[in-house]
Amino acid sequence: MKQYDYPIKMFNGSALDIFPRQLLDQGLKFFDEKIAFEHKIAGETGIDGVLIDFNNGLRLQIPEGNWHVRISDYQSDLVFIDDDLSAVTLISREKFFVHWEIALWLDGEPTFYHQFDPRGARVHFLFARPIGDNIALLPYVEEFRQKFDCQVSCTIPSYFREIVKNYYPNVELTNDLPDDSYACFYMAAWSNMPFAAAQDFRTVPLEFTGKTILCSPLIAQPSKVICRPTKPRTIEGKYVCIGVQASGTNKCWLAPDGWRTVVDHLKSLGYRVLCIDRDQKCTNYGMTVNDFSRVGKCVSYKDAARKYECSKKISARQVIDAIDRLVGSLK
Repeated sequence: MKQYDYPIKMFNGSALDIFPRQLLDQGLKFFDEKIAFEHKIAGETGIDGVLIDFNNGLRLQIPEGNWHVRISDYQSDLVFIDDDLSAVTLISREKFFVHWEIALWLDGEPTFYHQFDPRGARVHFLFARPIGDNIALLPYVEEFRQKFDCQVSCTIPSYFREIVKNYYPNVELTNDLPDDSYACFYMAAWSNMPFAAAQDFRTVPLEFTGKTILCSPLIAQPSKVICRPTKPRTIEGKYVCIGVQASGTNKCWLAPDGWRTVVDHLKSLGYRVLCIDRDQKCTNYGMTVNDFSRVGKCVSYKDAARKYECSKKISARQVIDAIDRLVGSLK
């Protein structure tokens, strides 16, 4: 558990008020356990007892006294807190990029003012285990570094560290949150964590999810990374790799017989189809590649007919059409 000198007061903007508080707090507890760093608020302000940082949202320590606190979003003018407070630790429920604006008064006199500004500071990024999330989100770290001219570091699963070293040499790899971190963002596509991003991840393509977490007007979609082999080829002929599993059911393709139909089409085009199971090991990236012999079965929900229907309604024809367009672009 994190250690704070004063009781915690969670706060959020109006956008999160539409969610039941109990469900929101349960999700936050799970989210905090995933992040699981124990650092105290480290940012000195020059004012005795007042500390601030942006690690896992805005964290602000207010000591005893006749303090008035105003916290808002500088870009939207949304006011989060405008109140008299004393001896409290303020923590935002919003964990994504917010252009925070903080103003403090003591005994009625303006005492402290700060706008969130990562320029020249250290910003840390925490990554989860899902491969797809990391492929889609990692380029946003470099985009953030360039746009804000800041020092970036990240904690990322071991299987991805070599890729980071090869393609992003300016990103420092660490196992823990650095002591001098000004801000920290958790980079993962959560389906049920409304505080993790400014927009529901389910409403945007995976390649745009970084924009919903780092939703600064400066952050655009990063340039595509051109991946090149680092080891000799070990598989003969034309082949396609597929992954039928995912980190959560909501990320799976659940169309009945969809995978089988797509695999048959790929084979008809002359491709060998290889199923990469994330629990196995690969020749080049820590996985063993096997010939496709089975498909992960769709989960049956007898009492929830519409659950995951958006995934079930992606037809095999839609996927095959996308494959044909891609194959045509390679000729």
